Amino acid sequence: MENRYYDLTIVFDRNEGKREGIIKEIADIIAEKQGSIEVIDEWGLKKLAYPIRKKEEGFYLVLRFTSSSDAILPIREILRINEDVLRFLVTKRKKPIPKEQIEQEEEEVNEE
Repeated sequence: MENRYYDLTIVFDRNEGKREGIIKEIADIIAEKQGSIEVIDEWGLKKLAYPIRKKEEGFYLVLRFTSSSDAILPIREILRINEDVLRFLVTKRKKPIPKEQIEQEEEEVNEE
């Protein structure tokens, strides 16, 4: 099956130890489906627009990866049942993001 390009945005509760374990599980699934992670972009702790499960803040993380569509269902299942994940969104991209654009975005974030 052909690999596609995806963005996965996750809003975690503040617990950092569990976050690393979830990212590793997702990376294992992607690797198992012959995919690869392009970028892991940690946005950090941000105030939520509205409380989710009585939480006012969440840790935002964006994963950009390539994989077959078979990987999406197990990834969603892991995120759905995990109590440390407040929200998540998987979006499909039509084409890869050029490295220059990724570097430019990182520079803009670092300047803030």
